Amino acid sequence: MKNNFFRKFFIFWFFSSLHISIAATFWGVITFILLGLKFNFSLLIIFFITFFVYNLNRMGIEESDKINYPERVEFALKYGKLLLYLSIIFYIFAVLLAFLYNILVMLLTVLPFFIILLYDRVKKFFLIKSLIIGILWASSVILVAASLNTFNTTVFSFFLFVFLRDFINSIFFDIRDVSGDKVKGIKTLPVEIGVKKTLFLLKILNIFSGFLLIIFVIFKLLPVVAYSLIGLVFYNMIYYELYKRKINKILLYDVIADSEIYFAAFLIIITAKLFGIL
Repeated sequence: MKNNFFRKFFIFWFFSSLHISIAATFWGVITFILLGLKFNFSLLIIFFITFFVYNLNRMGIEESDKINYPERVEFALKYGKLLLYLSIIFYIFAVLLAFLYNILVMLLTVLPFFIILLYDRVKKFFLIKSLIIGILWASSVILVAASLNTFNTTVFSFFLFVFLRDFINSIFFDIRDVSGDKVKGIKTLPVEIGVKKTLFLLKILNIFSGFLLIIFVIFKLLPVVAYSLIGLVFYNMIYYELYKRKINKILLYDVIADSEIYFAAFLIIITAKLFGIL
């Protein structure tokens, strides 16, 4: 009985977009900590936007989805409409909250809706899919900055770092989707150069992101606590190795890979506590 409950909770947590929405919010949390400023309602806006965008995107079930991720398709067919209606209500709240701030926050709240409408038309082009995902996730950093009317080197440096991390993560997920993407003619990196070469390139980009972070801190573009995010480089290397061991796909992608930002938040919060920032 307990196992059945935990299984249902696990499936709902990861497939309903709750997990991924909280993850996106954590980029906002980290932004506040790096800026040394108090949290505000922009975190709720980030959560509501992500929940809406992902549930809207998952309503469009394609043949490639049935190949790539049959478990998620089954979940979407069962709960998709309910979650979509709930996410629309959340998105309306996000727009209303954006009115508390300024024009830029409002634009950043509305923009993802129009991007997701264009997403299906442009995602077939080489790397466009990953670039869009990277920019959307990194926009959490800009939304927080806009809500604070604070734009400085810390904001733009962290935006670049987050973009690169999520760009890398998105390409890794393309490895899971390679069979379906081939059918749909979506030109992802694994489709174009193969899985083995893609993994090698991801390792290089992963290490480069670590060097970039070190440079940002050395030149005081990011505070010293940002050094802790180097842990993400090692985190990625672990799940690249787990991929080779062919562990369960849901465990590898939805749980481990998608929890990278949870780990990032953990690293920053613990380090900030040690430095007396929090």
